[in-house]
Amino acid sequence: MKVLSIGSVVKAKGKKMLILGYKVFDENDKMLVGYYVTAFPRGYAGIESLGVILLEDVEEILAEGYVTSEEEQYAESLKAFAEQTQNVKASEVNRMFAKMAETFAV
Repeated sequence: MKVLSIGSVVKAKGKKMLILGYKVFDENDKMLVGYYVTAFPRGYAGIESLGVILLEDVEEILAEGYVTSEEEQYAESLKAFAEQTQNVKASEVNRMFAKMAETFAV
């Protein structure tokens, strides 16, 4: 599983999508990691144009976004987080994610 950088364009659910950010959420007390996306090439056109896809929903990488050392470090942390939390309750994961997010606070 690869965590893509913001600005990447992917094909998911049969559509081209632009990755705008990362999303960590729980569903039925299971942690899921994904991306905030919007349609490509239109882009953001208000809150109704946003969607969420899971990392595993990416069918094809069409273009990768700009990558810095900070983004690489964050992506690696997010990937490790996703792998480590597959079988952990959401309440425990939320605490772990908050700690990780502090490291990358602006």
